[in-house]
Amino acid sequence: MAYYGGPARRAARLAARRFSQRKNAVNGKDDRTIAPLPGREFPKPHSPLWLALRSPVQTQPEEIVAQRAAQKAAAADAAAKAADDARRKAERAAEKVAEKRAEKQFDDMMSGKGYANVSPSTLAGPVGSADVTPSDRVAKLRNFAMTPLELKSELDEMVVGQDNAKKALSVAFCEHFHHARRCIEEPDRSSKMWHKKNILLVGPTGTGKTQLCRALARVVDAPYVKADATTFSATGFVGRDVDDVIHQLHEVDNEAAPFGVVHIDEVDKICPRGLISGTVNTRDVQTALLKLMEDAEVPLKGKKGDSRKLFSTKHVLFVFSGAFEQLSSVYASEGVKAPEPSDLINAGLLHEFVGRVPIRCALEPLSVDHLLSIMESDSEISPLTQYRDMFAAHAIDLSWDTEALRTIAERAHAHGLGARALVAELDAVFREFAFALPGSSVTELKVTEDLVSKPEEELRRLLAV
Repeated sequence: MAYYGGPARRAARLAARRFSQRKNAVNGKDDRTIAPLPGREFPKPHSPLWLALRSPVQTQPEEIVAQRAAQKAAAADAAAKAADDARRKAERAAEKVAEKRAEKQFDDMMSGKGYANVSPSTLAGPVGSADVTPSDRVAKLRNFAMTPLELKSELDEMVVGQDNAKKALSVAFCEHFHHARRCIEEPDRSSKMWHKKNILLVGPTGTGKTQLCRALARVVDAPYVKADATTFSATGFVGRDVDDVIHQLHEVDNEAAPFGVVHIDEVDKICPRGLISGTVNTRDVQTALLKLMEDAEVPLKGKKGDSRKLFSTKHVLFVFSGAFEQLSSVYASEGVKAPEPSDLINAGLLHEFVGRVPIRCALEPLSVDHLLSIMESDSEISPLTQYRDMFAAHAIDLSWDTEALRTIAERAHAHGLGARALVAELDAVFREFAFALPGSSVTELKVTEDLVSKPEEELRRLLAV
């Protein structure tokens, strides 16, 4: 029996399906499944993007253009990041290859295959300082010819007292800079062994430790850097790294820096035990300083991508200073000129640290006569020089009697702060005069005992005249 309903039914079902699709499209429904493009979400029905896609003839809204631009920018950023990551991986791979090559060369050196007098740090990177610029200091070092006696005579004009420390420092500095002169004239001499005479100054505050070092560097005109040991910290702690002083010295004069002077003050504050307490990392700071005191090669800071450059501290002179209060009081009463190594070790300095500072000096507390000599000096070490210039700027001539200055020196000496106490005592005397006299008719101010004892009454008398 023939079946006539098959083709007709199929045609009816196809027509009904097409009608349903048109009806759903009109009503906002679409049963067709369209997979979104990679990296993009399919637009929601009736959204601007959906309407744009449903009506290709319609112009695209600004939101659509901005969205597509943002997608393109994100893709470009991702590509740039991937390229940067690839570059960094290549750089790390190159560094590993260089390290392996340096390790192999070092192994060959240790096994005696022709590498003599070469350190591992030298093999790891190029040796030398940053770009060298002409330096006047190098010319002065090349012509250095001072004797210790001449150097001490220069110090006598800048620092009062401390003859024993001046002699020791003059000998050590002259020997150091004569060696620097010979190294500049004969470059081969730099590779020979050199026993540096690093210095340790022990003395109460205000006795001239810092002034001595600054005066020496000024007379010789050598690269000089001063830092406080309390600002340093070991690796892993907050604070400066000890290598920072070498970077700072190199910035002062990159050509003369290999023969410069590094002064580290407050060294007694990094003693972990004994007479002076310290923080948890003080012993590590001393250990880090030991590396610099001998013959270290410190990597210099440079621009990103530049080859690493090393700075040798073999010929850098280190000067350490500290109050060591209890030691200073004992030495002052007993007249000790050089601290004993055992006393410094008991105070908290490491054995190796003490061994690397063969020149040790104990500075004496300043007496009343010393303080008086400082004020009467015509050089810049006198605080009175600053007051005289200040009053001279207002056409006021400042003069004084010796007995009046002695009274000020006695007051300052009673504080036990050395020369630093002079500034406070002079300020107490001159404060009212410095405030009231500028702009007045007074043209002369003489420091007498009456003025020192009763400054307010003397000021009223001057203004009344």
